[in-house]
Amino acid sequence: ASVSPGQHHLCANWPAEFAAEWQRTGVAPLNAEVGRVYYFRVKIRHVRIKDMEDHSLDLMPVNEDEGKYLTKFLPLSTSTLKK
Repeated sequence: ASVSPGQHHLCANWPAEFAAEWQRTGVAPLNAEVGRVYYFRVKIRHVRIKDMEDHSLDLMPVNEDEGKYLTKFLPLSTSTLKK
């Protein structure tokens, strides 16, 4: 997605019915600069310890080299601008 320069707040949602909303939403700040490309990775974690389950979604920036490498092999996500 293209954004104007300046401070932005990114979020990613995982539509999992079995996880609470705070467990399936990841957020990250972005201070966008003109002409730069930014890459982010969404990581879904599921941990089970005895009878307890924990889920989380992390939205993390990755460096340009890793971003270019990953976009060759992984499907890109879709974005929606929300105000």
